Amino acid sequence: MLENQIQWQGLIWQYENVSPILLAGSNPKYAVVDLDDYSWTKEAVKLVEDSGCILLGYLNIGLAEEWRNYWREEWYHNPPDWLGPKHSFWSGKYYVKFWFEEWIQIMEKEIERILNLGFSGIHFDNLDAYTFWVNAGVSNAMDLMVDFVIGRFLRVYSSRQIL
Repeated sequence: MLENQIQWQGLIWQYENVSPILLAGSNPKYAVVDLDDYSWTKEAVKLVEDSGCILLGYLNIGLAEEWRNYWREEWYHNPPDWLGPKHSFWSGKYYVKFWFEEWIQIMEKEIERILNLGFSGIHFDNLDAYTFWVNAGVSNAMDLMVDFVIGRFLRVYSSRQIL
């Protein structure tokens, strides 16, 4: 097993220190990788996928993260309306009002970035972030998350694998 790697029944999650060559050589059936940890190219994606691995790009749709390429420095002092409070456990992560159009557009750009590199699909993380908003008084937050994922992404990208 490689450093910073979690394996389970043919599935590898590797969010840090990814090496496409080592990943391809470890022969997983599926791998979830973080695009912001390694400078992925179409060639690197093809190398891993040619080894028989179905490569999925990681995308956190329920929380914004300070280290992502979409993050703007000015948000610390002048946060957009869709940016919620800091997560109490995960440093550098913020709840998002995922039903706001600006956040949806950011996520659409991230999806396009992942799919245009040739990844077979996407692993959506923190779908359960709606529970924070339910507890904060947004009683229909679960419905908003379902609409966010199914209405905006799965229908638009139905010909591609999005998990």
